[in-house]
Amino acid sequence: MNFTPAGIERGELLHSVPLAPGEEVNIAHKEWSNTSEEFQKLVTDFLEAFSEEGVAEKSELAQASASQTQHTSGLDMSVTASGGYGPVNVSASISRNVADSATKSQQFSRNHSVALTRKASSRVKKEHKISFKVASASGTEDQAVRRIKNPFDDRTTRIDYFQLVRKWKVDLFRYGLRLTYDLVVPEPGLGILGRVQEINEIRAALDQGFNSGATTIKWARFDLEPRELTPSNYAALAAKYGVALSPPPPEEKQASAAETRVWSRDEAKHNQYYTLEIDVDDDYLVERVHVEASRSFYTGTTPEFWVPDASDFVGKSGKLTLVYSAKSLSSAFVKIDAVLRLTDAAMMEWRMKAWGALRDAALARYYENRQMLKERLDYLSTEIGATDALSLRKIEREEVMKCTMRWLFGPAFAYAVPGVPANSFDDGQMVSPIVFALMQQHGEVIKFIHQAIEWENMLFFLYPYFWSHVSRWGEKKFLSHPDSTHRAFLKAGSARVVLTIRPGFERAFASFIETGTLDPLAPDHPYLRIAEEMEAYANTNYPGIAAANPTSTDSPAEDDSPGQGLKIGTWYEYVPTSALDIGFDTSLPSG
Repeated sequence: MNFTPAGIERGELLHSVPLAPGEEVNIAHKEWSNTSEEFQKLVTDFLEAFSEEGVAEKSELAQASASQTQHTSGLDMSVTASGGYGPVNVSASISRNVADSATKSQQFSRNHSVALTRKASSRVKKEHKISFKVASASGTEDQAVRRIKNPFDDRTTRIDYFQLVRKWKVDLFRYGLRLTYDLVVPEPGLGILGRVQEINEIRAALDQGFNSGATTIKWARFDLEPRELTPSNYAALAAKYGVALSPPPPEEKQASAAETRVWSRDEAKHNQYYTLEIDVDDDYLVERVHVEASRSFYTGTTPEFWVPDASDFVGKSGKLTLVYSAKSLSSAFVKIDAVLRLTDAAMMEWRMKAWGALRDAALARYYENRQMLKERLDYLSTEIGATDALSLRKIEREEVMKCTMRWLFGPAFAYAVPGVPANSFDDGQMVSPIVFALMQQHGEVIKFIHQAIEWENMLFFLYPYFWSHVSRWGEKKFLSHPDSTHRAFLKAGSARVVLTIRPGFERAFASFIETGTLDPLAPDHPYLRIAEEMEAYANTNYPGIAAANPTSTDSPAEDDSPGQGLKIGTWYEYVPTSALDIGFDTSLPSG
């Protein structure tokens, strides 16, 4: 459509002034306009502080009990007997006193202490804003005073003030026939969905607790069982979680005890019993035991030397005693060698202690990663909301262009020249003449695509999310973005794109689509016959309708001849001027 000024006409009635016969009045007309301008500058100081300190909690349980039992018994017996015969008197007295006393005392004490240390952190953000605002205002005023007199002495007159309006002529012109491509591309916003996907992933990670049942994030999952800790893998696990673990106790170790005794000939005459003790740690049990004994005896005697095999030591721990006897020996040597095996309870105790240290390290890493994710989320949220609407529209249009070329030219089409390095320049010079030739050839292709297609007239229509892959339905359905138009673009499952080919490029573009190169097609190719028919139709002129390819150099808007334009209406607008149109109405009756 073309708008052309077509003069100024009288508009609506603004004011009326009635005048009596011969009356004279002064009419003041005033018109003004005000302009205001504001400039505001915002200065923001941002301070962020982070502190971390250790907090220790300790709980202690002490329990003690004591019991004492005392038993005392006593027996006192006395017998007296006396008798006489003649002058002789005999008296006897027997007394017996028995006392028994027993005392038993037992005391039990238990002290259980648990210490827990955790880290407490705080993050403080401080913002200080200063605003500078400058406002200026200016105005113009125009005032005119006019003296008006009723020239008639026998009749009244009315003066009407009308608003002036500008008249426009509106012409409709035909663009002409275009070679058009109509295609559907999948997920046009998939290439710029990265930041939104990252925000959704961070939020999903923050919603998952440490080692919860639904945890799918590696750093938030600690699925190690205590029974999986072994002496062979504890070092690797300690390095993985960054914690120092005490080595496990050996599964097997040796214990031994030995003594040598010497007797004199007199001491050796009697059979005596002796003991040899061996200490076994409470975390171990005797698995195998071997007793070694040797002796020497005095000549002319019959030696006796009895040493048991200590088989009853197997499966025991603590202080174990071997009892042996000797007689008529001058010396003897006794040795006990035991092989000890670590108990299951001791191994489980080490595993639980190491497992607790690993879990604490994993939990500290979990909180550290959560803090990092929160900072990343704040950054992405600020960045994604800072892009203005015009830049988003440009990004959307470029993504549609990229998807369209990918689906229009096929999988063999490449945006960059295959085989060319990422940096085509080395110290300011082209890498090689071959690269230079390839870049020139590819530059011609880029220039042709942007000239042949009317990208400025490209139309695209978005289709719902369910036309995308099923795995992204949930993500697209609840996708969020501050800009509603961009949110709809990102959620789109497909898009219909309508392209028009610029007049004069039909043959070359058809050749490029068919061959993938800028070489022309054969003259009898069916695509070329279609292009010729379109050109013939576009050059056809119709009376009253603008030609698609006018031959006149004059503007169609200034030429009312048939075939150049079709007048479809008139449009008016107010004229901002202080000179109002004045009309006189003398039809009022006199008096």
